[in-house]
Amino acid sequence: MSGLAPDHLITPVVGSAARPAQSWRLTAGEEATAVAELRQAASAWVNLLTECAGLALGYGEQQFDAVRYRQITGL
Repeated sequence: MSGLAPDHLITPVVGSAARPAQSWRLTAGEEATAVAELRQAASAWVNLLTECAGLALGYGEQQFDAVRYRQITGL
């Protein structure tokens, strides 16, 4: 089993978020860029998790343990 998400679905962290910090402090521009990149990556994960929850709920509706599937989607 290769895991829950194939590698092509994982949004790679690129740019300033992936680059190791040269110092402990970022400039305001670097920080804003890193935050924007992380928000973009997070939105991709939200979409993926929402799709998985919908699939589990849709599949589980007709199963004898439908309550379990509703609990899974609540996570």
